[in-house]
Amino acid sequence: MTNKGMFFNFGADDNAVQRWKSFIYQKKEYSLAHINAQKVHYQISNKVLLFYVTYSHHCFCKTELGYNDSPDFLYPFDKDPRHFHFERYELSLKLTEVINNLPGNKVFHGGHGSYLCIELIDEQGNIVYYQVVFTVFRSAKKFRLHVTSAYPLPSKPRGRKVKFERIALALLQGRKLPRPPKN
Repeated sequence: MTNKGMFFNFGADDNAVQRWKSFIYQKKEYSLAHINAQKVHYQISNKVLLFYVTYSHHCFCKTELGYNDSPDFLYPFDKDPRHFHFERYELSLKLTEVINNLPGNKVFHGGHGSYLCIELIDEQGNIVYYQVVFTVFRSAKKFRLHVTSAYPLPSKPRGRKVKFERIALALLQGRKLPRPPKN
């Protein structure tokens, strides 16, 4: 279950964007309402855990030399202005579904938290490997999930899998989050 469009009290974590402003380019509006803060309930073992989910502008922006260098593409984010990226934006339209289905997707260990990679089919029928980088933590007595970035990968990634259930239960029990085994 998802609730969108609300404002939440995140305490010390209140710098997370909860409502994104649309991007306008050549009089066309690209709504970002689909990545506004949301509540997601996950069934984990015999418990229902409520997570407050926020998203970074790295889900729809990227600074890449030669791509959208024009100031017209600059998304006006005070802390880290970046250029609007149309491919990331199109993929971001699927983020709510990806996050809602997190327990059923393959989650791989990442360097500074965890990340998820799923296969999507684009408009041309091609497989796209979509990496959704996220962190989980507690803040103001709430379970938080923050998507720090989301982008297409050139090929299927390799890595150690971890079940989202293990991550969520470790957070619930106040234990360290699962880490990849040392090689």
